[in-house]
Amino acid sequence: MLFRSKNGIVHFLDADMELAGTGNITAKIVNAFNRHEDASVIGFSVLNPDGTQFDWNYGPRRSISDYMTYRSWRLYKRTNNNSIKRALELLFGSYWKKFWNFMHPGDEDIEQEVGVVVECNMAVRLEDFAAVNGFDDRLRFHEIHDLAYKLKAIGKTIWYVPEVTALKHNEPEDVRPNRKKDMKDSARLLDYKRFTNQY
Repeated sequence: MLFRSKNGIVHFLDADMELAGTGNITAKIVNAFNRHEDASVIGFSVLNPDGTQFDWNYGPRRSISDYMTYRSWRLYKRTNNNSIKRALELLFGSYWKKFWNFMHPGDEDIEQEVGVVVECNMAVRLEDFAAVNGFDDRLRFHEIHDLAYKLKAIGKTIWYVPEVTALKHNEPEDVRPNRKKDMKDSARLLDYKRFTNQY
């Protein structure tokens, strides 16, 4: 995805999101970029319908260990077996602490440099977006991870600045018919690009 203009800032906001921030949102976005001159992307806070923080408002760039980290955390949250919980915490606890923000209670309101932000509420400098040829159209998922690797290669950063919030509407989670296949295919392509030094 590229835009006709290669200057300015574009705010990406999903159609099923409702802005919940107050004040002049545009001015807040511009101020955030003025504070972080090397930032190409700035992400903002996203809320679930019940007002809790969205699971992956920000986090690290995707790595091979992410899958086991995420799956072990989901199993930990869903099981009622205390022995399994203790074993999972012993094996994966140190990884959880380095992962997505839902494993860091209280961190969701801290302005910080991050690996990636959630695409549904982020702003992008168009000149940097154009410099790395935007999103890879072959990726149906993990686009922000691909973009993050490309931006890092040209010396740019990504920040999480919780000044703009969005409320996620109540809509079915699986709105794309090939969701699981697309996720796997995108993950494979991203890993292929990383291992073949395309960044």
